[in-house]
Amino acid sequence: MTALFDNPMGLMGFEFVEFASPISNVLEPMMEKLGFTLVAKHRSKDVVLYRQGDINFIVNREPNSPAAYFAAEHGPSACGLAFRVKDGCNLNPGDLLGTGTLSGPKPEQAASLMELTSNGKQPITLSNGEERGFLNDGDSIILRGYCQRAGQRRVGFGECRGTVLPARGSRAA
Repeated sequence: MTALFDNPMGLMGFEFVEFASPISNVLEPMMEKLGFTLVAKHRSKDVVLYRQGDINFIVNREPNSPAAYFAAEHGPSACGLAFRVKDGCNLNPGDLLGTGTLSGPKPEQAASLMELTSNGKQPITLSNGEERGFLNDGDSIILRGYCQRAGQRRVGFGECRGTVLPARGSRAA
């Protein structure tokens, strides 16, 4: 049995936490009151970095960005973060990684299962008639994607397949 405080991912804290707000100049005064100093501005986007010691907070004010969509949905909040890990990255090809990023502000722009089902509250109907709000153990996932601009070559990342496994330590049904 795995010990209660094992750290299999090698987490060593957060590299940064990204914040966004639908209202400008709400987060910045709070950062300064908490003792953070503005240390950098992105050269082309409305994104700034506040720092206090080894703690990095990003304030993302870029309009029409995933951060802006998240803030419009949730109000002033943390919309992203990055972990520090002891070996730089403990992910393997095929690992499934989820984020809280919204694809767009309109319902027809929903792309993830969480968006399509309103966080599982409005299940979708699959081609076999089954309704789902979340992935289940044993579900197979196939990801395919590409991008292409007019007059340019199509670039794709091929196909990635995986199966959802039970959480470590859970009992198989």
